[in-house]
Amino acid sequence: MLMALLGGLLFRWLEGRWASRLEVIIGATFVLSAAVALLLLAGDPHDGEQLKDLLAGQLLWVTYDDLALPAILTAGILLLWCFIGPAQSSLLFYALFALAVTTPVQLVGVYLVFASLIFPALGAYASLKAGYTIGVLGYAVGLAISLATDLLTGLVIVWSLAVMAIAERLIMRSPTC
Repeated sequence: MLMALLGGLLFRWLEGRWASRLEVIIGATFVLSAAVALLLLAGDPHDGEQLKDLLAGQLLWVTYDDLALPAILTAGILLLWCFIGPAQSSLLFYALFALAVTTPVQLVGVYLVFASLIFPALGAYASLKAGYTIGVLGYAVGLAISLATDLLTGLVIVWSLAVMAIAERLIMRSPTC
């Protein structure tokens, strides 16, 4: 959590200096962080399994006990979001975002958390309803495919979210819609 907050502070600071390149800097930070994770796991005989858990997660093995702390943290974040409003402060936005993303990554993996943030927004650029639809259908279809094929659930959901987002964009650009 501390590293996530420090990262949020760094991005806030960088926003004031290199706003036009902030997305590139965030992407580079993500790649460098993944590289550090690989380097830290390099000497561990179980590094492949730990890396898979970090990236793809273990969505089906999350228990109710695992959800207690994230639920409390999420409630606190929502209260701050609603009553203080991060629109008032980009520093608060970065801090809340860092806290909101850190816990789910530990539960379900990096790929699923970021796919859940990116693909509904990508596919539903102008419609919140379409974004929710992409998210719900992406998870439902991904879970069903994972169940039928016995493939890693988190990774199948990532692909399902991507396909739903692309399909939504193709349908919305169709001349018949």
